Amino acid sequence: MLLKLSLVRPSGESVDVVVTADATTTVGEVATRIAESKQSGTGWDGTDSARGFTLQVQGPAQGGYEVIAPRKILGETAIESGRTVALLAFDSNHPASVSNGPCSAELLVVQGHDRGNRYTVTEAGALLGRGTGIDVPLSDPLVSKRHARLEVEPGALTVIDLNSANGLLVDGITVPRATLAVGDLIGIGSSMLQVVNLTQPTAGQANEGLSHDAHAFTRSPRVEARFAGETHELPVPPAEEDPQPFPFLVMVAPLIIGVVLYLATGSILSVIFIGLSPIMIVGNYFSTRIARKAKLKRQIEIFDRRLDELDTKLAAEVEVERAVRVQESPSTFDVLHATERREQLLWTRRPEHWNFLNVYMGIGRSWSRTEIEKVRINERTLPEFENRAEEFIKRYETIDGVPIIEHVPIAGGIGVVSREQGGVDYTHGLMAQIVGLHSAGDLVVTALLNPASTVEFDWLKWLPHSTAAADILEVPPLANSGAAGQQLLAKLEELITARLAAKTSGQLSHYRPPIDREASVFGKAQKVGDKGQEPIEVPLPVVLVLVVDAVPVDRGRLIQLFERGAEAGVFPVWLTPELSLLPAVCRSYIEIG
Repeated sequence: MLLKLSLVRPSGESVDVVVTADATTTVGEVATRIAESKQSGTGWDGTDSARGFTLQVQGPAQGGYEVIAPRKILGETAIESGRTVALLAFDSNHPASVSNGPCSAELLVVQGHDRGNRYTVTEAGALLGRGTGIDVPLSDPLVSKRHARLEVEPGALTVIDLNSANGLLVDGITVPRATLAVGDLIGIGSSMLQVVNLTQPTAGQANEGLSHDAHAFTRSPRVEARFAGETHELPVPPAEEDPQPFPFLVMVAPLIIGVVLYLATGSILSVIFIGLSPIMIVGNYFSTRIARKAKLKRQIEIFDRRLDELDTKLAAEVEVERAVRVQESPSTFDVLHATERREQLLWTRRPEHWNFLNVYMGIGRSWSRTEIEKVRINERTLPEFENRAEEFIKRYETIDGVPIIEHVPIAGGIGVVSREQGGVDYTHGLMAQIVGLHSAGDLVVTALLNPASTVEFDWLKWLPHSTAAADILEVPPLANSGAAGQQLLAKLEELITARLAAKTSGQLSHYRPPIDREASVFGKAQKVGDKGQEPIEVPLPVVLVLVVDAVPVDRGRLIQLFERGAEAGVFPVWLTPELSLLPAVCRSYIEIG
């Protein structure tokens, strides 16, 4: 295992150290190696065999130090990357005297060669076996010389097998370790031991210990809010009918017919009847005209009513959409809050998720996911209502106060343009957000810094994401000099070449496709779960490279790396003081004045 620690020297000065050790190494062995190094500041050369060392770990929020027993196994302690530690010297002839609490356990041999013997065990990591220098010696020939290690914790005794010949037996089953309470039995060789007493510190004596389990974190499933949006149909705008001409010819026809009938029959009654026909025609003309006006008025009333109803509905949906979209894209503050408390939001993004590699850029105006289906407009549609329909659609086309999100694989890279400290602070937030939402197994972090920016981004070295990057690239992940930068650049080029060669899609294009609404985060959010949706395939783990302008490496070579890197899952977050210095591979950027 690899640990990045801040070591407080006897002089009070702090220095960063990297510990690479097997998880089964004891804390005392690690402390001794640190004490032997020049960085420790102890001046100890290892010749004094009566002098031993262990580590004491600073508690949360710059609290007091907790002493870790030298016999404790490193992988089972609360020592983790980012902790502040200090060395503590003790008499190596009495290692059990170094304890981080008054807990103890009493064991009784109830079966075997040593039946009736009682042993008191402290939490200093006592050894059980039949060899010399053993804290719990047994004469049973079936017990190995170093059979097991005993750890006392509040309320329990943990027995850990040390790769013995016969192991540990609990209820007739061989186990590698067992946690026992008062009254429990455990078989070792042909002997049977029982826990007869466990003492614990009182409430006043107990200190705020750093529980190993308290720092464990499991990525659990999380139900995320998502607003896919709906499609609404716009009411049909009123349309006028073709104008109806006055029926002059229809009125003349009866008059001609009347003359003909009179000449044929000589009946004046026929002439009178035919002569009154135009009155009926005129009456029908005006009644039809009135009906058409009434119909248009009803169409306008229906359009206004339905448009008002849709307006009310969409106004409510806007608030719902805004609230849900804020939830589905947590801010940097939300991510930091969840990270400190190990909440579900921590590392919640997985490669199969639609929002994997989404980056929260800020709050602003974006396309609304609620769409209004425009009805067919023809030449009869009244211009006034056609304009109202267009204005209505435009009003709900966008939404204010929602997160502005960018998908890194689509963008190819993220740029931050600023000459002020605000740009550096924004980049801090951007990086914190990304590493808080994506685990080190899916995303690793490296940095190409200039000497002036090293202090600002020194915190990146504590991330498990940078540790994982060092494992992959086999070079220090943070480079702030020409030599280190060239070395990191060469390793990134090797990684990109290897990943591109591993792809079987044939001839590859190193150019990113155009960013349209369907391919953007907007389109992806609307299509989550659709059968036709194909995720963007990105080699894992994704490599995120923070670049601070004026980095001491060949600029052309660096830009070319990222031009090829998008296809291989290598993306930059580039901080620069001028837009003219930002490479075009960063297709999404933010300017901070």
